[in-house]
Amino acid sequence: MEFLTGSDDTYAIYQLKNDENLRNHQFESLHHLQKLGLNVDHKNYDLTYTGHFEAAADTNGTLNGIYEKFNEDHPKDFTGHSLSMSDVIVLKQNGEHTAHYVDAIGFKEVPEFIKPVNPLRSIEDAVEQNDNHFDGLINNVTTKDADKTREAAEGRDEKKLQKESVKQRLKKSAEKPEISKTLPHKTAEMER
Repeated sequence: MEFLTGSDDTYAIYQLKNDENLRNHQFESLHHLQKLGLNVDHKNYDLTYTGHFEAAADTNGTLNGIYEKFNEDHPKDFTGHSLSMSDVIVLKQNGEHTAHYVDAIGFKEVPEFIKPVNPLRSIEDAVEQNDNHFDGLINNVTTKDADKTREAAEGRDEKKLQKESVKQRLKKSAEKPEISKTLPHKTAEMER
């Protein structure tokens, strides 16, 4: 939460999910991934750690400091593996987010990793079951209001279906009028 909303310089470490389908992504250089036609997609990663950092003289120095910390003396509450190729470090400096792929040598910026997403929407998706109560800004309807809206829509749909079925029956009867054809001699016999 603080990573998204705090004013301090923070970082987030993302590591690939433990998924058999991502085996070709694991511990690979960015160049090799691209050669295979694969990309660095946020949905393939789990957030494993967030923290604060003191900015170095440049971004590369900051990234190297985080890399060393998570390979030589990682925090006790860190449950991921030591940082290595295929991991992503997202930095938040001065309110700006940048994503950096841990590559074979150094780091490569991967702007596609952080698509422009409303951060409150991300929190709602992670925290809420019905996306209705967190901030009151994005979708500020109560569950009761949402239920009324859904019921009203269902009622309209049911009425619409009834109207359509009546219309369809009338249309069918107009299209195919029942005309009885009888033979002329039979008609004469019936009239007697």
